[in-house]
Amino acid sequence: PTKSEIFTCQVSSLSYSDSPSSQTLVNLFVYELTGTGVEVKQGSTAAITCTASNVSPNGVTLEWRGGPGEVSETTHPDGTHTSVLSLKDVSSDSVYTCTVRSKTFSTSKSAERVVSLKTYVVKPRHQETKIGTTVTLSCEISDLEKEVDVQWVDKSSQIIVDKEGYKVSQGTLGSAGTQISTLEIEGSVATEDSTFKCRVRSTQFEKSPSFDTEVKLDIYRTCAKETDETSNKFGRGPWVFNSTKGGETATIACEDGLVKRPCQEAGTWGDIDYDNCSLVADAVNHAIDSMGSQGQNISDAEVAAVVNNFREMEEFLKNDNPQESGKVIDSLSKLKGKFQQVKGSNASDDLGKAVLGSVSTIQSVVRKSGGKLKEEDKRKDHSYYRISC
Repeated sequence: PTKSEIFTCQVSSLSYSDSPSSQTLVNLFVYELTGTGVEVKQGSTAAITCTASNVSPNGVTLEWRGGPGEVSETTHPDGTHTSVLSLKDVSSDSVYTCTVRSKTFSTSKSAERVVSLKTYVVKPRHQETKIGTTVTLSCEISDLEKEVDVQWVDKSSQIIVDKEGYKVSQGTLGSAGTQISTLEIEGSVATEDSTFKCRVRSTQFEKSPSFDTEVKLDIYRTCAKETDETSNKFGRGPWVFNSTKGGETATIACEDGLVKRPCQEAGTWGDIDYDNCSLVADAVNHAIDSMGSQGQNISDAEVAAVVNNFREMEEFLKNDNPQESGKVIDSLSKLKGKFQQVKGSNASDDLGKAVLGSVSTIQSVVRKSGGKLKEEDKRKDHSYYRISC
């Protein structure tokens, strides 16, 4: 049967021909049962539907089998009865069965409809790139049986279609059930951090909803390679800070640590940090190297160069980077030993005496301060500035 009908059952007696016949009406209700499956993103909420139309006035009951879920039912004015099974955090393909039973006729046979739930996985491929560089974002959709429809949405919630500076590719379904959709962004528009959405909708089931997945573009700036001439004052040779990504720190090895310089997010260099590097040790070692081997005299020019280095270093440290006194003592003690090795000219003797005097002053102040220079010592004793060198 394809439609509901009313039949007449007529009964006549076979024993008595004069007996009147009787009639009884018998109703046949033919309903249509449909199930609506969906294909959704894994981890999302899904809703599958079972609908019975053209049912009897008393209606039908709809029951679900296949797994737990929240059921809601609706009876429409035209007699259509709908049951929706809502499922949360779906993780895999599943099959559910909708069973229909008549409320009017207990002898009516029940009917069943199988409803499918399909799932797919979306993997966003975020990108980080230097400002002004062409870059490609992508969404990888896997566990597919049929190609899906993909749209890309910008930060203003506008679908990107033929937009200048952007190129969208739907991608095609591969043999492994994977489809990769891409969004190419030209360098001219890749100027700031942005979040795009990859919007996927199944074409296998008409009632399937679309799902958005965020794909991030992080733009960074760089600090250009730069040479810092400050270190030339201490005879070490210029420090060269190589090109560095914004938000990171460039480092250069020094005598007993690292010189650090941060590259700001905006792509500009920050201040140089000498906290983990002893400029004193660097300068002393350079001075020692300039004196040559044991027993070799030092020329007046060499002495003048060493003195000049120390004077410039004193001014620099005094204003920007006071060092712990212990490092100063260790470094000048090395220099004292070197002078004792290379005595021979009046110039070196004079410089040696000056160094010995500085060491004595340092030792005196350190004893008073308990190992480190205190702020009050720095203010009261101008010898602190001698110590700094």
